[in-house]
Amino acid sequence: MRRFAARYPEFRAAGAEVVRVFPSPLAALQRYTDGSLRAPFPVLADPKRRVFTAYRIERSWRGLLSREGWRRSRAAAAETGPPAWRDMLRDGIRGLPADFLIGPDGRIERARYGEHFSDGLSPAEALAWLSG
Repeated sequence: MRRFAARYPEFRAAGAEVVRVFPSPLAALQRYTDGSLRAPFPVLADPKRRVFTAYRIERSWRGLLSREGWRRSRAAAAETGPPAWRDMLRDGIRGLPADFLIGPDGRIERARYGEHFSDGLSPAEALAWLSG
């Protein structure tokens, strides 16, 4: 989240908007919407997983057990602090990330579905989608 927030001006300069959707209740996202980690882009709550279901974003026990996922998670925790385990347990830690580039007409131009729980696009990769 912080990495996208830090590079948000680049997305806006490219004419794009960043939107993050989490399978969490709104109260769990408060630190990103009006708290200490306020994001400069929309952060949406989807506790009933309607968006996740519509876009066929899956869950996986195999993804949870990924060594690479845990390595990335530890690296992120060293940078931003420990994960909110209570939130992860409530919202489902088996979730796999997905990233989409949605065009002005509302159609998906590019999609990437992660293989483990921390396998989302980096800001650099997402910005590269915009230029090519």
